[in-house]
Amino acid sequence: MAETDEIIQMHGADGAGNKYPTTLAEAVLMEKNGDKTIVDALKESGGSSIPTPGMVLFTGSASKDSAKLKMQGPENVTVQTSNGSIATLCQIGGFKVLRKTGGYPTGPDDTEATLVIDVPFSDNKKYAETPYVDTGLARTTTYYYAAYVYSDNGRYSTNAAKLELTTHDYTCYGYRITESVSVPSSMVTEIPDGEAEYNLSNKGYTPMHMDYSSGKMNWGSWKGDEFIFPRSCAVKYDTTVDYYLNENDESKKLDGTASDYKNASYAGNMMVEFGRNNTIIWKKYKSTGTAGVYDIYLADQKIDDNFTAYAFMRSDGKFAKHFYLPKYFGYSTGGKLRSISGTSGTVNTTMATERSTAEANNISGDDSWGLITKSMWDLYGDILTLLGMSTDSQTVFGYGYANSNSSAIFNGTMDGKGMFWGENDGRQGVKALGIENPWGNLWRRIDGWHQGAAGHTLIKLCKGTGDGSTASNFSDAATGYIDINDEGQACSGYISKMKYDTRGFRYPIACSGSKTTYYADYKWTNTGTAAIVGGGWHYGLTYGASCVHLADTPSYSSSDYGSSPSCQSKEELSA
Repeated sequence: MAETDEIIQMHGADGAGNKYPTTLAEAVLMEKNGDKTIVDALKESGGSSIPTPGMVLFTGSASKDSAKLKMQGPENVTVQTSNGSIATLCQIGGFKVLRKTGGYPTGPDDTEATLVIDVPFSDNKKYAETPYVDTGLARTTTYYYAAYVYSDNGRYSTNAAKLELTTHDYTCYGYRITESVSVPSSMVTEIPDGEAEYNLSNKGYTPMHMDYSSGKMNWGSWKGDEFIFPRSCAVKYDTTVDYYLNENDESKKLDGTASDYKNASYAGNMMVEFGRNNTIIWKKYKSTGTAGVYDIYLADQKIDDNFTAYAFMRSDGKFAKHFYLPKYFGYSTGGKLRSISGTSGTVNTTMATERSTAEANNISGDDSWGLITKSMWDLYGDILTLLGMSTDSQTVFGYGYANSNSSAIFNGTMDGKGMFWGENDGRQGVKALGIENPWGNLWRRIDGWHQGAAGHTLIKLCKGTGDGSTASNFSDAATGYIDINDEGQACSGYISKMKYDTRGFRYPIACSGSKTTYYADYKWTNTGTAAIVGGGWHYGLTYGASCVHLADTPSYSSSDYGSSPSCQSKEELSA
């Protein structure tokens, strides 16, 4: 038998037809055929066989009952032969992940360990960016994971990649704001290991961003069913959900039948619902002790007494199971401020009119409907910052209809585009968390944020006095609101610093940025004014999720000023 035939019989070939040895003795046969480079490579490996390499990536994070694993196996081990061709020394078959409680798996054949997943070489990079989700885990339990790479002839790597993860009784996401950093995407970072107060489930996550070349949202590591994501729905005037909408086709309910998304006679509104699986969104702002450095936490439980949830707090001080933001800009008909597709936003109204028509959605004796509140708007922006890991919402999610346009576009322009959609020319609009044009197109007046005398911000976070105010309801005069006398509040310009109040609200305190730096949004300021947010159709990159206009009185009206309804469910959060 020829020596070349012996090589083929002993060792086979890889997918490209290249012969490969597994021991130094066997490789000598290839040396006789002129492949001395292979023998040198084997000798340098320090053994008589080619070791199977270990994992390239193996990290993860745990939540209440699942773990997300980012992982990538190695490439084949190859070498350039003396004649210039590429020979494969170790053909990778794949890798498998095992987990165990009480200690790490003892090896790839540990019968007491649970096989989590066996990943073939063809899927080597599948979970490098989008993590694999290991579900069905017990709460408050430590799991020990080990990843073993194996070659196509069954030889395992000698050193397993190991990972210890502990599930907990809550899910918490977090990020850090460092205001000394001017680049918006670098200003927002993960909270460093050892500095986070809680186990964070978004460790190692890839942020979301709009892919403008494909016209589709890149979801990064997010799936869209996490507790911070809302659901589009039809909410009746009694605050019960009639049905949920198809996120990709608002003309249909989830069951495929026709919806009322354009029906102005429908006894309710098209909204997005926050609060999932009997959990609401609790928030904590924490100063790290370093000026301008804040840690922001969003959790599905009140982990400690520093977490607040004013967006869900009802006038009686109890927590609603859900709160709802409008899918569409407010449209006034029949004395009610509605959220209906196919309509034009109602403008040239005063704040008092906007508030009364929003509250007209209430059934007799109820106070669940009203204008969007500051606490709701702040939470909406906090979620977007978390998802995109940037303070520049226009770059991450879409420019918005704001580039020197001459008039507003109709409600429903972004129907059928999913929960997120955006463009970067400023001519078509933006959709984020199911809400059309949260910035650009038309300014939205919100309740609970006024500018009083110079240096005084007046805040109210919810109806009732559970927020620490003395006012039972919102008003144009802001009587009984929380009065904050802080530095820099009278500034106008691109926002460069915020004050993150531990009571769960934030406001700009410095305005020395630009349209591409820091918060990348503009603030206008004057005394005796009420907040409008988001931006209109014409001033371009001044707008975004943090943009605020505190320069006009509540009684001022304009062709690009209006508002929208919100509501809280009468159903309370169960204990």
